[in-house]
Amino acid sequence: MITRDAVAEFIYGSCMLLDEERYDDWLDGLCHPDFQYSITAYSTEIKKRMTWLDHGCDALREMCRMIPEHLSYGGRFHRHATLYSLSIAEDVRTAEATSSLVVIHTDLEGESKFYATGRYNDTLDLSRQEPRFLTRNVDLDTRVLAFGSHRPL
Repeated sequence: MITRDAVAEFIYGSCMLLDEERYDDWLDGLCHPDFQYSITAYSTEIKKRMTWLDHGCDALREMCRMIPEHLSYGGRFHRHATLYSLSIAEDVRTAEATSSLVVIHTDLEGESKFYATGRYNDTLDLSRQEPRFLTRNVDLDTRVLAFGSHRPL
């Protein structure tokens, strides 16, 4: 049976792959072929949730492939996630995980700034020895993003 610690390590490891911009390794190694990725945020102005991105695995892979063609910050992004809650289904085949998320950008001069905060809301496939992402919703508190928002958070 997959433990809470194993799920936490899985989520933390996924952050490391994204930090290293190893998008194919993240998609191929950690995501189910039917993976669905979305970014949402609640707008206080219009009083409803906005969907900024909603992609399946193939569209997300193409978006990542195009990253070098986009205008973006120099430097690195660093994701810090902390697993808050884990709910494993009775059949032990899926789980819902919620993690706090902080994304920091460090520019080429070494100055670091908060880029975004929010939560990862993940649905995990537990039917194999290692978990895999079925869905990830990045639910942001931050609603003003600069360059780099075309990268998976």
